[in-house]
Amino acid sequence: MQKKILFIGFVLMMTSTLQPKAQYAKTDSTYKRCFVGSTLFLLGNLDKVNPPGFAQLNVGYRITRKDVISLELITWKHSWPLGINPFYNKAYGTPEEKFPGNIREYGIGLAYQ
Repeated sequence: MQKKILFIGFVLMMTSTLQPKAQYAKTDSTYKRCFVGSTLFLLGNLDKVNPPGFAQLNVGYRITRKDVISLELITWKHSWPLGINPFYNKAYGTPEEKFPGNIREYGIGLAYQ
């Protein structure tokens, strides 16, 4: 458990130091109006016990340099009760809290930034 927390902390520390130049580079002569992206939460799929089956795709369009509209397509599954935190609650994973099957969720979002 401690190795997992240390690994997640290390990944967050390393990604927070990166400079986000991919979409706003000033040296780029061809201003990118459209973009495709995702999220780091996809790393949760590497879990061996209860992977969330999470996927997210963001497709966006830049109206101006500061105005962006994007479409978000998201899917995930729940194979465990939602109210039990796996890090802080001892009831997580006990036979009494066994969740029969799983629930697949789908989401779509429209975002303006």
